[in-house]
Amino acid sequence: MLQERTFPIRGVSPAAASCMLPSVADWDVIVVGAGNAALAAAVSAREQGARNVLVLEKAPRALRGGNTHYSGGLLRIAFDRAEELRVLVPHAEKDVPGFFAGVEPYPYRLFMADLLRVTDGRTDPELAELLIGRSYDTTCWMAKQGIEMEPALSLSAVKVGDTIKWSPGAVIRARHEGVGLSAMWFKAAERRGVEIRYDTAAVRLFQNKRGRVTGVLVRGPEGFGELSAKAIILGCGGFEANPEWRARYLGRPWDGAKVRGTRYNTGDGLRMAMEVGALPHGQWTGCHSTPIDANAPPHGDRTLTDKTNRLSYPYGVLVNARGARFFDEGEDFQFYTYAKLGGVILNEPGGIGWQIFDSKVLHLLEGRYKTGTPETPIIRETFVANSKKEALEKARPCLEHLYRGVYLKWKQNEAMNDPNELAWAFDKLAKGRFILGSPSECIEQIHEYKERLGISYMLPRFDWTPGLPQDEILASMRLFGEKVIQKL
Repeated sequence: MLQERTFPIRGVSPAAASCMLPSVADWDVIVVGAGNAALAAAVSAREQGARNVLVLEKAPRALRGGNTHYSGGLLRIAFDRAEELRVLVPHAEKDVPGFFAGVEPYPYRLFMADLLRVTDGRTDPELAELLIGRSYDTTCWMAKQGIEMEPALSLSAVKVGDTIKWSPGAVIRARHEGVGLSAMWFKAAERRGVEIRYDTAAVRLFQNKRGRVTGVLVRGPEGFGELSAKAIILGCGGFEANPEWRARYLGRPWDGAKVRGTRYNTGDGLRMAMEVGALPHGQWTGCHSTPIDANAPPHGDRTLTDKTNRLSYPYGVLVNARGARFFDEGEDFQFYTYAKLGGVILNEPGGIGWQIFDSKVLHLLEGRYKTGTPETPIIRETFVANSKKEALEKARPCLEHLYRGVYLKWKQNEAMNDPNELAWAFDKLAKGRFILGSPSECIEQIHEYKERLGISYMLPRFDWTPGLPQDEILASMRLFGEKVIQKL
């Protein structure tokens, strides 16, 4: 039975906490964290004979699960034949007819080659061997613990003729993605009799005189307390939700980055381990950074989870706030480039980029794009005066020169639906093309654009042609700022 409760603890202050704990441990194993790695470790500990296992979850129960909850639940594994996946997804052919025919093998050597490529050859060889060499057996073990899986249809499937093709290795995910993976692990822990304590953060590790880690200082709903254990497992994630550490290790402007996942991953495990002498290892100046919706909240949305990801950029172009391209969208499949793209975008002006797609490829975009609102800007020549009559008297001669002189000379009419459009009468030419008139008339025209075109913002052009006196341009801009913008 999964015990979910607050708890009595031996009350101490962190400053007065002793390094000497009782000789008889309270627990066989204490696991810090409650995501995929932590709960897998807890379940495995029970399976291997640990009599009592405790999981410390820093978050309240409603926000449990770490970053696993926010993930896509994809399981990249090495396999030599598509048929080997049948034990993981026995009903795949019912969900995706011809599933196994469309899956290409992803053997150890290809997985390793991918890992070496995306890390520029700097991956740790021993850890890489463990990751890849045991990936299939580990995933089969997960299935035996009750982790159900399914084809990663919405993540990597592409239909070619009558067959669904898959990005290499990106074939299987947990059923119902990260939300399902987290829920299934908690159920597996319940079946194994693992106890979970919520709102309980690990603060410091205890050591005996020989340096062995013997327990942990925790902060729970009732204050600080000591817990002893024969083994402590730190499965509590990185420091992505800690802006001070992001600035310290990743540099500027990482302290201002948005976090797609949990707000509780603040580096506690790393800090505690290094405080007792653990050796820092790996790359501290890089991270997994996903391009997400610019309107996403500062921390992960429990409902949207990874649906704020924006990974269909190979079908379009990426530009920054200055309109310049800054990334090779087609360098590789997005599954091999997205993890660095978030950081690239963050270092562009304003920390934002735009993905621009032709309407011909909109049907190829991931379903996750439906969770956001596409940016729809328009640019319009604008002149604001005290009346429509005054605006036309001052702006019309210059606009006619621009459209019937300059643009016609540039042959822009050849790109229009009607090649004679630039020769239309001015009233017909101006309709839906300019913003002209008194402040109230300009407001009405802008609202009409929004309702008709669904625009998200507008760029007014005030200085659009030689001939319009500078003082008239400034007067128009002043009226726009004082009497139009404030009422939109």
